[in-house]
Amino acid sequence: MKVKIVLLVFACFYMPFRSFSQTDKCGTVVKGDASDLRSLSSITIEPLPANENIKYFPIKHHIVRKSDGTGGLNVSDIDKVMQELNDKYEKAYVKFYTYNDIDFIDSDIYYDYHEADEYPLMRKYNNEKAINIYYFHTITYRSGSTPDGYSHFPDEEENFIAIKKQWVLESDIVIHEVGHFFGLYHTHETAFGKEKIDGSNSSYTGDMCRDTPADPRLSAAVVNDNCEYIGNLEYDGLKYKPNTHNHMSYSRLECKDEFTNDQLARIYHYSRTFYSIKMQLLDIKTDTYIQNQTFSSGTQTVKGQNIYAGSNVTNAKASGDVIIQSPANVTFEAKESILLQSGFEVKSGAEFTGKIVK
Repeated sequence: MKVKIVLLVFACFYMPFRSFSQTDKCGTVVKGDASDLRSLSSITIEPLPANENIKYFPIKHHIVRKSDGTGGLNVSDIDKVMQELNDKYEKAYVKFYTYNDIDFIDSDIYYDYHEADEYPLMRKYNNEKAINIYYFHTITYRSGSTPDGYSHFPDEEENFIAIKKQWVLESDIVIHEVGHFFGLYHTHETAFGKEKIDGSNSSYTGDMCRDTPADPRLSAAVVNDNCEYIGNLEYDGLKYKPNTHNHMSYSRLECKDEFTNDQLARIYHYSRTFYSIKMQLLDIKTDTYIQNQTFSSGTQTVKGQNIYAGSNVTNAKASGDVIIQSPANVTFEAKESILLQSGFEVKSGAEFTGKIVK
C-alpha cells in the first residue's frame, strides 16, 4: 500500500472591531421597469432549506493603484474581506474563494474612479468566470455624488462591484454590495412601492422581504449608541420600528451585523437559479461527498472545493465504506480541505494522494 498525504494548511483571520463614520453611502439603485423586478418578489421565493450543500463562488479582486504602484488596498485586507463574506453568506449556503491571483491595476486614470470608467475597465480587466470586485481610492458618479461603493442586480448584464478602499475594513460595504449582486435591495427601497408599517404589503413593496420591517431610510442620526431607533417618523398613523442591525440598511455602521431569513432565502435563490448570462459563466465550485464507493482500477482524480470521504458523510440513504483497491491510483484534489472519515480505507497495493490546490 502506498499512500501520499499532502499537508493541509489552514489560515484563520480575525476581523477586528471597527471604527465607524456616521455615513453609509451606497450608489446601487434600481433601474428599468420595477414591475419586471417585482415578479421575483418574496412570494415566488421558497423558504431557506434546512440543510443544503454549499456553493462556492469565485471572486476576482482588482486592486487599483497609482501608476507607480503605490496607494492601493493592502493585500492582507483581501483575506479579511473573504473571511467576513464567508461568515455572513454561509447561512445561505454560499461561500466565496479568490479566483486565481489578485489583479493589480496601476493607473492614475482609474485610481480615482469615475462612473464613465466602468465599461472600459470591464472590457480590459474583467474575468467572466468570477465576480469582479474593484477597489478604488475614490468613486465619483456622473451626477457628482461620491458613494462608498455600488453594485449591479442579477437582472443587469454588468458583472462589476466598485468599492472605495477606505471602507473595506471600516464598514460592511463589501457584504452590502455583494448582497445587491445576489438580489437584495435596500431595506428602505421604494422603487416597488412604499412598504406599510403593519407589513400588509411587504411581499411586493419595499425590499420584498416580509421579515424586514418598514424602514424610513435609517441614518446614524436616528440610531443611538445602543442601536435603538430614536426617530419619530410615522406612516399612515403608525411609527416606524426598523431593524437597525440589517446589512442592507443605512443604520449606524457598528450596528449592522445580520441578514434576515427572507434575505438569506433570496441569496440562496439567486445562487441556484441565476437567469443572467453573466452568472452562467462563473466558475462555481461545490463540495464533494464520497461514500459507498469502491475504486478498483485505473487512475482517477476527484475534485471539489472540500472533499469528504467515508461511510456516512452525507444524509443520503446509500451509506457505505469508501475502498481504494489495487491497482487503483486515486487522487483527491481540493481547494480547501480533504476530510477522511471512518469507513475510508486504502488496500495494499493501491495508491492514494490527497492534494490541496489553491
